[in-house]
Amino acid sequence: MQPATAEHVLATTPATLGDALFERQGERYQLRVDGLTLEVTHTFGVSPLQQYLVQAPGGRLQAFNYAWDARPAEQGGQRWFDLYEEQAPEPGEAMHWQGRAHTWNHMCADCHATDLRKGYLADSDSYTTQAAELTVGCEACHGPGSLHIDEPKTYRLASLSSTAEELTDTCATCHSRRSEIAEGFRPGRRFLDHYRPVLLQPPLYTTDAQIDDEVYVWGSFVSSRMYAEGVTCSHCHEPHTAAVLTSDNTLCTQCHSPAGNADFPTLRRTSYDSVEHHLHAPGTAAAQCITCHMPERTYMTVDARRDHGFRVPRPDFGGDTRNVCATCHDHSDAVQGNAWAAQAIEDHFGPQRANNLAASLHAGTEPGLSDLANDIQAPAMLRATALASLAHGHSWQSRQAIEKALVEDSGLVRLGALAAVHRLPEAQRNRALLRASTDPLRAVRLEAVAQALAAPGSEVADSAIEEYRAAQVLNGDTPEAQVNLATLHRFEQNQLAAESALRQALEIEPDFLPALVNLADVLRAQGRDEDAGVLLLRAVEGPAVSAEAAYAYGLWLVRNRQQQASVTWLQSAQELAPDNPLYVYSYALALNAAGNHAEAINIIELAASDRHARDAEVLFLAATLRRDAGDRQTAAGWARRLSDIGDPRGAALLQQLAAGSG
Repeated sequence: MQPATAEHVLATTPATLGDALFERQGERYQLRVDGLTLEVTHTFGVSPLQQYLVQAPGGRLQAFNYAWDARPAEQGGQRWFDLYEEQAPEPGEAMHWQGRAHTWNHMCADCHATDLRKGYLADSDSYTTQAAELTVGCEACHGPGSLHIDEPKTYRLASLSSTAEELTDTCATCHSRRSEIAEGFRPGRRFLDHYRPVLLQPPLYTTDAQIDDEVYVWGSFVSSRMYAEGVTCSHCHEPHTAAVLTSDNTLCTQCHSPAGNADFPTLRRTSYDSVEHHLHAPGTAAAQCITCHMPERTYMTVDARRDHGFRVPRPDFGGDTRNVCATCHDHSDAVQGNAWAAQAIEDHFGPQRANNLAASLHAGTEPGLSDLANDIQAPAMLRATALASLAHGHSWQSRQAIEKALVEDSGLVRLGALAAVHRLPEAQRNRALLRASTDPLRAVRLEAVAQALAAPGSEVADSAIEEYRAAQVLNGDTPEAQVNLATLHRFEQNQLAAESALRQALEIEPDFLPALVNLADVLRAQGRDEDAGVLLLRAVEGPAVSAEAAYAYGLWLVRNRQQQASVTWLQSAQELAPDNPLYVYSYALALNAAGNHAEAINIIELAASDRHARDAEVLFLAATLRRDAGDRQTAAGWARRLSDIGDPRGAALLQQLAAGSG
């Protein structure tokens, strides 16, 4: 980030950009758009693109949606382009250039400045953002220079940190998809004390953990065997420029070769840079290690980035996974293309594939996810993702995996396990949440609070609640944080504060569905159900309907005796989120109440036989609907299933059916 002067602006001017004019006036630059003349204050980025920031009310800097392609002309660069060429966001939408997704203070500043203090003021919806430097300076990675001056032997700027984990944590603060939970990170501190990373789950990643959305680098890197063996970013990148050390296969053969590398003695010593291994003509792009093991995705139209999972290609996976062979070998039919590539690999390397731990994530089976969660040799990121994916599981084995992971050494594993902590029996869950709320890592403590807020009767440390509150205030310029604050206020029995936070969320994003649904629930609790219905109708009539909104509106219709109409919306909720047993349960109940008894039985029995075979409420409803229909034999079968999972209602139903009553 630099001042917008002739020295730093790379783009040609004047330029007509849609309905806007970007022009130079003496030593200054300005943007004429929507009847306004706005000062361009800063350039943002250098390569492969440069964006331009304009001053906006409330201390905001907004990034305009047209950017300059800084690549050489022979690569298609040296041109203006619209970041949203296919579909331009409308004014008022978050992705519009005047919206929050283009607000530098909110979206960009933490990674593109040194020692940032965002300074968001919710009361005035404004910013007083400050930073030591409005760019990535030396101290962003090396820490305060004053420490080196005072204690040069202890704080040796050249060495950054003593361990691979600490060094990677420093890079992770910007090269990861995460949310900030506390300001003031310094090199040498723990990443999870200041940031909460996303896990390797769809829709940000494919089902086999390849990058999909804009997730940057850290997530896939820490899921790799290379990271597990101690490889750091600087083994391949020059730290000050992030450029790769070499642009050919010598980058990889510094370790992966017949000579090996003394720093990594467990490496298999063999020739990888050979036709026998890569199957392509030497020196071609297809023979590059990164072509097959680091597939590329392009973001922001021109910014190509590579997956850092370093995995063996698996075109046999199919589904939403990316077949890297299809990058060059064009097969119009995706299924046929995957089959062709899988067969070609098998023909050359044989039917046995190298162990790909992400295969368990792709398959998504409960036993496979449990095995990955229990594998202490697997990277923590993969294990954490497997644990979070077990949130909708049912088996005793997967519950054991969650239990065990909650007390493991890895903070990332503990974080993933908390996402599924609701699977534990209530007393055990509550003990786990109380313990996790005093965890050494802030991200784990905050996740414990978040889970406790969703589990009535849970207790967590007061200090963790205050940390959670502070994290939401820090991110108060997002509707998500305001909804989280509202949930906390309701936990504390402060309905007025909850309503205020939810209305603030809707000020930030008027159609934010979680805010609409939660505000409707607050109003319902206050006896204002008619007002709640207006909000819920607005939620389901918007451009996108969530399962939560459809479910809430369906229940509102039930409360207001519109039984037939409720069925439609409860069906929609069940179809949008088939993994949630509450939705299929409510849908079947609504069908039955509307007189569609046979359809209700069919729906609930399908769920009880397959996806929700161990859900007590689903099994209980299957048994009682069959009982009420006069089919005692089938009802007894469901009651036995209910009893088998330890629910006492099963035995009571069996006794009732045997006596011929009920």
